[in-house]
Order: sequence, then C-alpha cells, then structure tokens
Amino acid sequence: MANQKIIPRMKEPRIQLSIEGVGCVSCVAKIETALKTVVGVSTAEMNFADRSVVITGQVNPEEL
Repeated sequence: MANQKIIPRMKEPRIQLSIEGVGCVSCVAKIETALKTVVGVSTAEMNFADRSVVITGQVNPEEL
C-alpha cells in the first residue's frame, strides 16, 4: 500500500456582497453563473432571502 499524505487545504478568502434588484430565483442562478466565470472565483453562492452572495477564491473584489 502506498503512503498517502493528506495536505490540509488552506481556507480561501471569502467576500460577501449585497445584491439589489434580484426579483426571482432564476436570477440567482444567473448571478452565480456569471460570478463563477470571473478568473479566481472558486465558488459563488447566493442567498435569495437576504439578497447576499458569498464568493470564495483568489479574486480582486473590484473585478466582481
């Protein structure tokens, strides 16, 4: 059996943004998809109820 070493993953920076004007759940998917196309974004998860999105990754907030 080969030796395996588990390397702990460092936490990626998180950015939380408020998004105004989101009127429907399908808008959430569009916003998440658009954010995921930005270079450096690992995840983008929007909360429709409070109109916020949490983005993780190595990205400059000004590029969002």
